[in-house]
Amino acid sequence: MKNLIVLIAFQFFCFPAFSENYTLSGDNNGSLSRSGRVLSFHWYYNNRKFDMDLILGDDFEVLQSYFTNQRGYNSDYRKRQFNDPGRNIIHTVAQFLKDRSEENGYDTGEFILHFVQALRYDDNNHQIERFPSETLIDYAGDCSDTALLYASLMQEINISNILLQYKQGNHLAVGIWSNDRNGTYYPYIGRKYYYCETTGSGFAFGEAPEDTVAEEAVIIP
Repeated sequence: MKNLIVLIAFQFFCFPAFSENYTLSGDNNGSLSRSGRVLSFHWYYNNRKFDMDLILGDDFEVLQSYFTNQRGYNSDYRKRQFNDPGRNIIHTVAQFLKDRSEENGYDTGEFILHFVQALRYDDNNHQIERFPSETLIDYAGDCSDTALLYASLMQEINISNILLQYKQGNHLAVGIWSNDRNGTYYPYIGRKYYYCETTGSGFAFGEAPEDTVAEEAVIIP
């Protein structure tokens, strides 16, 4: 059964007007339709289609200028996450996703993970280091972009997480704190942080690519 569409209005940021509608497809049967100031997200979880509409406000150019002028965080991932000028967008989306997962009796961490996995993979030849809200608006990103988006969404609903950096494989993933799951986890400060892959489609919570976890991870709190 198709889930209800939600309209989330933002007063301070908008998307520039388009002369016609168009759609971007993700890697996991997800898509983003843009029409004027409305961004319509579509993705699947548990064999159900979910939809979310974002209505952005009037000052997108200010936000876009900030994205462009504040590049250069590079591997300082947490600084890029916590200096995201669109954190109000992340907070609202995170709360919406949490509410939808709880309404349907789903696992919140895995539900949000599937939402992020649906985004289109785009590394831009590693020329752009996106902020989490920028990844959301672009509906695209590489492993560091989508990992930071997922970490930000989980942080906004008060779920502890760590970043897992694999330098040899040039990869970034997320570890989510949990005590009652199965799968690959990393012990940190007496807790178990389960691996979450944000770029591959269909990876479950705690499921990790073998070639990635064969390498020792650098934990970024």
